Amino acid sequence: MSVNPTTNHQNWIPSITTKSYRISKKQILQQEVYQQLLSDLQNYQQQIQQGVFNSNQLLMIVLGNDLALVKKIIFDAQNLITNLPTAGCTTAGNILGLQFVAGPDVVVQLNGVTQSQFHVQSFSFQSYEDSYELGRRMSRSFVKDHLQALLVFSEGISINGAKLTHGLREIAVPVLGVLAGDDFKTVATYVFDQQGVHNKSVVAIGLYGEHLHVVAESESGLSSFGIERKVTKSDKNILYELDHRPVLDVYSEYLGENAADKMAIHLMYSIEISENFQRKEGLIRTPLLVDPVNKCIVFTGEIPQGEFVRLLLAQTSGMIDAAAMISDSCQKQLPESIRQNADYFSLVFSCASRCMGLGSRIEDELQTGTEDIQLESKQLGLYGYGEIVTRNQVCSLMNQTFSKVIIYED
Repeated sequence: MSVNPTTNHQNWIPSITTKSYRISKKQILQQEVYQQLLSDLQNYQQQIQQGVFNSNQLLMIVLGNDLALVKKIIFDAQNLITNLPTAGCTTAGNILGLQFVAGPDVVVQLNGVTQSQFHVQSFSFQSYEDSYELGRRMSRSFVKDHLQALLVFSEGISINGAKLTHGLREIAVPVLGVLAGDDFKTVATYVFDQQGVHNKSVVAIGLYGEHLHVVAESESGLSSFGIERKVTKSDKNILYELDHRPVLDVYSEYLGENAADKMAIHLMYSIEISENFQRKEGLIRTPLLVDPVNKCIVFTGEIPQGEFVRLLLAQTSGMIDAAAMISDSCQKQLPESIRQNADYFSLVFSCASRCMGLGSRIEDELQTGTEDIQLESKQLGLYGYGEIVTRNQVCSLMNQTFSKVIIYED
């Protein structure tokens, strides 16, 4: 279906236009929603030709796992508007407005601004070890004048997300984004830009403009339990031992015979790591793969040897309450006129583990805590393999968080 923006209050002139679309192969053939997207792009093309604005005042975000369909959408869009800023990735589930979208359908958000600019760059890498230098290279590639924030769509399996974010700390603006998913297959993830579909790449959007503002919040809602344990053996993102015991033996105390079941661990027990929990907030890491032969677990981010770990329990009520708190907090930070007229667009980056853990209640974390029904047309998002957040001016990789970004102009 196509979601159209709600009419703004009388006499309000919107600064941002946003439309969202859910596209399937069947609809491509029937020329329904897809034809509406092409028509909207043609309207923008005419305005560009008339000099009303330029193509860098547009941003098309594409999310989904049907790569042939994604390629067609990008190809047709570029035929209408050359170098249309485009970004996105494969996912573990899509978000359209306040709805969860599973399956092969692709979701698209087309945004236009009046006073700002979007600049998209893509960066390739060869190996897991390249991640830190990749982040540094990205930090240095964007012109700093009037840069307000960086949105990042990263490959989600072959990259060290923690090292990537460490490299991104060299840029002096908030960095927000996600590690791509692949519908829980953990085989291959892809990112998208105006040239098409790429593996082993990261796509970043520079948000430019003196009048552009970004509101961002993230929270997990998970609760810690048990004692703190020391990481006594690890290698990058592979955890072997806690307190000199195989990590799967530790997990077996809580999961019993299900300790070697990746899905059981993935659903229920992430970990929080910190140098010192009394002095420093922990970072959440989610299990990605379980190796029962070597009794180790591969996590989504690095697990430094010598740091301390607490197990985390994912409970439905806690996760939904955290999402409600984040949504309310973001809305309260908006100027009243922007909030009342819904003159913004919103992105949600949530964790694939939350998607599994919430199950049939997954839409509750999207619909709870906000009275803004216009999010139905203003919001797009995904479930991925890690969230890139900036807290206290420090960019980090997180897991199991519900992260929201709202972009508006004054």
